[in-house]
Amino acid sequence: MQNFILTQYMSQDLTDSYAQFSQYFSEDVMNNVLIDDSDKIKDLTDRLKDSLKSKTNNTILLYGQEGFGRKSAIRKAIDNCEQDLQMKSKKIIKIFVNAYLHKSEGNILSAINNQLLQTAQIKSKINKLSVDELMKHFKQYENSFHGIVLVIERVEILATVKKQFFLYSILEWIRESKYPIIFVGITSDLLFQEKLEKRVKSRFQNIPYFFMELDFQFVQKVLLTRLEQIDRNQVINIYENYILSKSFEEYFAKLQSLQVSISKLIYLFRSSFFLAGSRFNRPDKKMIDSFKFERNVQAEPISLQELMQQSLKWIYPNVKLENGKLLSQPEYVILFSFYNLIMHQKPQIMFDDIIQHSKKTMQTYKLQHHKTASEFTPLVLNKALDNLIKQKFISLQQQSKNLENNQIILCMSIDDLKNLFENIRYDLPDFMSYLYNFNF
Repeated sequence: MQNFILTQYMSQDLTDSYAQFSQYFSEDVMNNVLIDDSDKIKDLTDRLKDSLKSKTNNTILLYGQEGFGRKSAIRKAIDNCEQDLQMKSKKIIKIFVNAYLHKSEGNILSAINNQLLQTAQIKSKINKLSVDELMKHFKQYENSFHGIVLVIERVEILATVKKQFFLYSILEWIRESKYPIIFVGITSDLLFQEKLEKRVKSRFQNIPYFFMELDFQFVQKVLLTRLEQIDRNQVINIYENYILSKSFEEYFAKLQSLQVSISKLIYLFRSSFFLAGSRFNRPDKKMIDSFKFERNVQAEPISLQELMQQSLKWIYPNVKLENGKLLSQPEYVILFSFYNLIMHQKPQIMFDDIIQHSKKTMQTYKLQHHKTASEFTPLVLNKALDNLIKQKFISLQQQSKNLENNQIILCMSIDDLKNLFENIRYDLPDFMSYLYNFNF
């Protein structure tokens, strides 16, 4: 088995590659490296094309956590659509609005209107913003464009009782328009549609798309595509061989339990490179006016795998390795809540009991500390439950098609579970520490 060892003799290669590695392993992760023949993007492209060619309206929902390629997928599908339809005289108007950032209905409408003015180069303005006025205003420019794709991120913000009428107004505008408008909602809340009133829910008829997991071949392509942009040397060759190795595939399988997004994975590789650079290089004290490094001859060799492990602690400082298995914060949320319900002698513990208990804790935490723990959404907990089952901490007694209505069974003793908690109780972030004390 290859060890992918980096040594002090590679210090110059690390210095030479620093600028390029920083550039190509940057935060802008997904663009231009999505797999063009992925089923989701093909299907999204076809749905957009069908709507534009037949001049019909459409609603699309994309579920999944941030960093799993939802927005990039719809951007890629729009680009594919423009190329396939060979649009020259007319173009697609693309509008991207984040409901969380804009918050109020007026700000959301203003953001939509401003992008229409800019993208469509419309010069006249609306005096009083409303969905009806926006519809009337744009109607006079319909023939100039092929269609509109309206993408609303964090669309679950519009599922509140006060904002549902606003969402319904937008969907009605789209439904009644004779001009093709495609509504794309992006959310991490799996219960988004369940929160909608019947009339609003009826506007979302199509099967949604789920961006829940990263495929290993896809990850390899993303990493190798970026690595190909960097000038070759011994260090870059080691990184390439590692990405292509069985060792990385096995490590990636462990990372899946942490729900690592592609952006976090890119950051993990960049951090490992920076750690290697700081290990084998040190500032040259002889050079006073310029920034230069010399080789650190005292540095011991280290494997790339070990550097990845050290980098992981930067990104997930509260991740623990229990019996060779990675556990993430959402998994501890489930285990904490499960333990609490067992101690209260609840005869049958359903997954919904755990969700409700976690929600109650988060609400109490928010009231007392004026902070949120929004990362522990039902979608995150669903994924964490699946990982705990795979790692044989708990099992699921199938009683219903709905995951929430199935009984959870502990696959270890109560004492072992409590010992696991004792080992990590003094190394928990704010909400996790609160949840621990809330339960015990």
